[in-house]
Amino acid sequence: MKILFFDSLFPRGHISVNSRYISLLQNNNEIVICARPGWFDCNKGLKHIDLNWYYPSEEKSNSFYYRWRIFNNCLKIVKVIEEIEPDIVYIASYDIISFFYAVPFLFRYRNKIVLQEHNNVDQLENMIKNKFYSFYKNYFHHFVFEEYIKEKLIQFNVHEQLIHVVPHPLPNVFNINEHEKKLIVGLSNSNDDNIIKNLLKKCQNSSWIKELKYKIVVKAKSINYEDNNLKIFNGWITKDEYVNYCHQSSYYLIPFPKSYSYRVSAVFLEAVSNGKFILSSQFALAEYYSKRYPGLCQVFADVDEIPDLISRNNKEQYLRARKLFISDHSDQTITEKVMEELNEILRMKF
Repeated sequence: MKILFFDSLFPRGHISVNSRYISLLQNNNEIVICARPGWFDCNKGLKHIDLNWYYPSEEKSNSFYYRWRIFNNCLKIVKVIEEIEPDIVYIASYDIISFFYAVPFLFRYRNKIVLQEHNNVDQLENMIKNKFYSFYKNYFHHFVFEEYIKEKLIQFNVHEQLIHVVPHPLPNVFNINEHEKKLIVGLSNSNDDNIIKNLLKKCQNSSWIKELKYKIVVKAKSINYEDNNLKIFNGWITKDEYVNYCHQSSYYLIPFPKSYSYRVSAVFLEAVSNGKFILSSQFALAEYYSKRYPGLCQVFADVDEIPDLISRNNKEQYLRARKLFISDHSDQTITEKVMEELNEILRMKF
């Protein structure tokens, strides 16, 4: 099978997952990558097509110019499709509005185009984006990472046969420990400052964090604070600092907003890969995983619940849940699933 791999947005945060997908796919297929050589961490021998793509993470621009350049990325892909005649065109990320304007040029190839959904599904709560999406949602295939995201797309009237569930690859393991370390870390850029402000307030007005005997280190967007039990910082830390914090931790704190609903968190997967216990706020992904894999994560409605969740943590239950999760998201499972779905796409006509 010849697969054209194209990421219209080229987000740096997706380089790792896209590289893993390319690596898994190349064993059984001919992969052609639309990117400059070296953008993805993959086999240097793979064919790359570099048409002076626009990389948004490297060039700041206003919203109109940004969408115009993304649209041009999509127009360039039409030429590539015509030249190499792939069986599948996998679009690893896309902008809902920019892609709308490219649809007339891509329409004839709709049977072979797959759109990977990331935060696009959350964006459908926006009435304007939903309207743009509605014009083309049933012209193309959609890959989603989990079953509950598929169910949400069905609620948005996407045809069920066009939605394919393929799990998100697990990040590489950098550390497995025995959970004896007294550090809780929450280092994601998606953290909710309102939850962190509440954490700070509760820690200042009660003694539970001192009694907890864990130090919490958490990233915020607008808060800086540090004492013996709590460190809140904004800004960036180096990769070495990030890995060092994670090495020292027993728990990952994931204080995400409820609006982080129908997308997968790489931080969540990183926690599972590295054998970390998970303390999470209430949002759709955490609630889905806590039900599908009981014991994998502990979900709190308020930060006051954290000490009780830690005291009731069941290591054996966590290890069973983690084993099942890793099996469901293993390279073998993903390879088998993605090939099953791609072969189904090739058989379909609509």
